[in-house]
Amino acid sequence: MISGFRVTDTLIVNEGPAEAAAGVFAGEAGWELWSRQVLTTGALRAVLFTDNGDFDQVHAAAEQAAEALKIGAGEVAVVLGKIERQSTVEADGWSITGYLADGIAVLTTDATLSAADAAIVLRGVLPGAVLLANGASGRNADLGEFADALEELS
Repeated sequence: MISGFRVTDTLIVNEGPAEAAAGVFAGEAGWELWSRQVLTTGALRAVLFTDNGDFDQVHAAAEQAAEALKIGAGEVAVVLGKIERQSTVEADGWSITGYLADGIAVLTTDATLSAADAAIVLRGVLPGAVLLANGASGRNADLGEFADALEELS
């Protein structure tokens, strides 16, 4: 497991120090609309896995998770499904782990990566993903190397 993240069957929590995040989505389901909306800030504290994609239920689930974590619901992205598999790639002093759930990947990295750079590498590699970067390794990620690590995960 990567430093600075807490992972359960239904939740990935970014414990920092940074909260950079980005996402790409292929559809217009309620969970995608919610997650797209909360990702406009470029920061996330958690990703919740749910079995319901309806916007109102996604919103309610995000509120519940946020209350339990003592954060705002706008800091919680939601994805449909459950973690089916995971894989980790280690690079130049940093790591990235991918959690696959029903066709969307949730990616965590301890590399230092801005939200803008995270969005760039996601657009070039994956059709549906959320990426959280917490900088816990203290290492900056070269975008080319980061994209290569994403390719290796798939």
